[in-house]
Amino acid sequence: MQYSRKKFLAALVIGRGLRYSIDAGLGFRYGSHVLRFFSQYYKPALAILIGLAVIGAVLSLVQYLRYKKK
Repeated sequence: MQYSRKKFLAALVIGRGLRYSIDAGLGFRYGSHVLRFFSQYYKPALAILIGLAVIGAVLSLVQYLRYKKK
């Protein structure tokens, strides 16, 4: 991968800097709203997240078994 180390590091720093700046801005702007929402609705939100995790695990297992058969 004949890519200049300086260009790679510059792209890495700019990309991560932009990403984490956006994350920090969103956290600053909406953090209290998100915390308030999850403090009120943590049980339904937790149930939905667990359900999505189970569905994802089952789908991944099915895909793995299909791939393994081939």
